[in-house]
Amino acid sequence: MRSLFNSGLTLGLLLVGLSQGLAEEAKPSVTKIAVYSDVGAGRSRTDLLAALESDKRLDVRKVTAEDIRAGKLQGMDVIVHPGGSGSQQARQLGPNGREAVRDFVRNGGGMIGVCAGAY
Repeated sequence: MRSLFNSGLTLGLLLVGLSQGLAEEAKPSVTKIAVYSDVGAGRSRTDLLAALESDKRLDVRKVTAEDIRAGKLQGMDVIVHPGGSGSQQARQLGPNGREAVRDFVRNGGGMIGVCAGAY
């Protein structure tokens, strides 16, 4: 995981995918990214956050399972579940949290699952 982020490939692909519409706008906007930071998220979360937070076009926020259940994905563009344990992330989210993520995606939000088992 570290070498992938160090190469910039994953971050580059993320930014290209998220910013295609930004090039057409006269005024650039900021992409709001929620990064799951709770039980089950592995150490790769640190590298992921550092890579994303280094780009000024991104508003990166750490979210917990409780935040997700409380509706704090509202207004975000993308949620990222970093590597770690998908089953632990799923348990921590619980049925309501997992459904909140599904609703977020159904309503047009983006989902990047490095550890997609939680989804």
